[in-house]
Amino acid sequence: MIVGSPFAGDGVVAVLDEAVYRHYEDSMFISGGTLTGTRECQCDFNSEVGSINCKPWSEILNGTFNNEEFGASLSVADFDCSGVDDLSVGAPGAHLPVQGGGFREEAGAVYVYANAPPDISGGATILRQGALEVGGDPEPGDRFGATLIAGNFNGARLSVSQRSCFDLVVATPGEDESMGEIQVFEGSPDGFLFTGPIIHLEDTGLSAGDPGDRFGHAMTAGDFNRDGFDDLAISAPGDSVGGSVVVIPGSPSGLRVDLATLWTQDDNENEPGDEAGFALSWTRGRVAGPRSDVTEILVIGVPGEDNDAGIVLAARFSFDDKNMLFLGSGPTWTMADFGGAVSPGDRFGETLMPARAMPMRPWEFQP
Repeated sequence: MIVGSPFAGDGVVAVLDEAVYRHYEDSMFISGGTLTGTRECQCDFNSEVGSINCKPWSEILNGTFNNEEFGASLSVADFDCSGVDDLSVGAPGAHLPVQGGGFREEAGAVYVYANAPPDISGGATILRQGALEVGGDPEPGDRFGATLIAGNFNGARLSVSQRSCFDLVVATPGEDESMGEIQVFEGSPDGFLFTGPIIHLEDTGLSAGDPGDRFGHAMTAGDFNRDGFDDLAISAPGDSVGGSVVVIPGSPSGLRVDLATLWTQDDNENEPGDEAGFALSWTRGRVAGPRSDVTEILVIGVPGEDNDAGIVLAARFSFDDKNMLFLGSGPTWTMADFGGAVSPGDRFGETLMPARAMPMRPWEFQP
């Protein structure tokens, strides 16, 4: 379990590895009539069952900058294909020092803890704009690291073990008068390759970037078209059409901005302030047709709809023979669909979680 407390002082992240299942691998063979292979052990409240590496542990992490909101965003994935998950922590409020004195307030930073065995507090890589390997220009209010998401957008894997090398996407929604941007850091066995693109809303050719769009405010990633490459959905809830969402497909060369598609509230009234895309998630759902007819669905929070009463929309993914993604309309929910009263100011849909509360496997911070 990983818990961020960004307003406890300058921010704190608590990591607790307890009462989870841990897997370790053994070669498969038969000895004396007994099959030996991949086995499983369980860590459970200070007891150690079945194997090494099952002892529960905890750690408190802190950042280094003033007022940084350390832990405001979190992402876990194996960025270096080691088989052990790594932790990235956003600190979008970080006040970065300026040579000669002073600070760039809320410029932002991201901490990456690689290969995190029990003592993960020592040795984080700090990403921040203006550093040679990161690029960009840190400015007050940029809030670099406000949102983090991981995905394997180029399908990179180790040739022997086939372990995925996940990429990290860092959003800077306050960039350029809150037009916003995202930056991709590609994973590799040697750590991050600092060659990934910086993407703006206007780069897609689908919408002009304007002050206040807040592109990158929310993101979600998954293999929406089932081609083996993760795809990325990014919102711009401040877009003048009432908010918009861009979906960029993955490919062997990474994210294909030239194949991006744009979603807006076509079937609803688009009004400034709706903030469509304030929150994003995705799931799989069945559509009308055979039992096997399952589609990926993007779930979109629109908390500003109807005087901030809020709605949640589902947009079904479809794709053509070139795996280009499209988003179609789907059902809409309000608080009333869950038995509650609809009232202005509720902001229903301001936060969303995936339909599955736990990942397909537990996060692994130990081999």
